[in-house]
Amino acid sequence: MGLAGTIQSAISSGMKAFDDIRKSCTYHSMGTLVVNPATDVTVETGGQNYSSVMIIFSSYKLAEIDDEVIKKEDKKALIPQIDYPFVPKDTDYILQGSVRWEVQSVRIDPADAMWVLQVRRSELV
Repeated sequence: MGLAGTIQSAISSGMKAFDDIRKSCTYHSMGTLVVNPATDVTVETGGQNYSSVMIIFSSYKLAEIDDEVIKKEDKKALIPQIDYPFVPKDTDYILQGSVRWEVQSVRIDPADAMWVLQVRRSELV
């Protein structure tokens, strides 16, 4: 295992130390949205839910909030990359109980170990 693999494994193991703040969520990887021209109804095809995804939500620092790209209600959602088979997209969303968090942006840390998502609370489901 190379250095990146070692770091990924360490991040995955280290996340378990945060059991008291990790949240079990459903991650929805959006498929393709198709509009039926006859009914004007939009339907998603190919989307997939991943249940029991363990996520740590954290707040942005005041200096990071600009009220345009990052709003004061936005959160960071931290997900170990090695633990899950999906690659997050900015069209995806997370369900935490009855709260829906829309993914605004996606980045991965320099070690390729942790997804860092900017998420924004949306309507209740």
